[in-house]
Amino acid sequence: MSREAYYSKMFTIGAIWNMAATAILVAGYPFLFPRLDMDLPRYPVFFLLFLGVCFLFGIGYYWVGRDLGANHAIVWLGIVGKVMVFAGLAWAGLTGQINPVLVIPGVVDLVFAVLFGEFLKTFHENVRATDRTGLRSDEALT
Repeated sequence: MSREAYYSKMFTIGAIWNMAATAILVAGYPFLFPRLDMDLPRYPVFFLLFLGVCFLFGIGYYWVGRDLGANHAIVWLGIVGKVMVFAGLAWAGLTGQINPVLVIPGVVDLVFAVLFGEFLKTFHENVRATDRTGLRSDEALT
């Protein structure tokens, strides 16, 4: 599998992860939270807005996967967002605010953050290398 195909798949899987996780939580939090010994949000609108933003990030990852040379700002925002989600869930798990099982999605997000960072590093290194060789920059990952 070429690097380009690998990264395209990675962003597609990242998109599916974000969209599926948020859809499951939007539909299921009234049932899931009590089963995890957690209170329902007092003002669910804020929780649902957060999930909406996470869903939109998934759309952004899909766009990146379709054109690896564009939308790198989305990748940077995704890295920051995923690290924040991991940090927030880890802190909430350690302080007993959430069921520890909910830290697992934060770990998945942290793995994606590392993979996204590796993509940016590899892409930009290859673009610099191809600029010196005269190849088109869209050939940077092949």
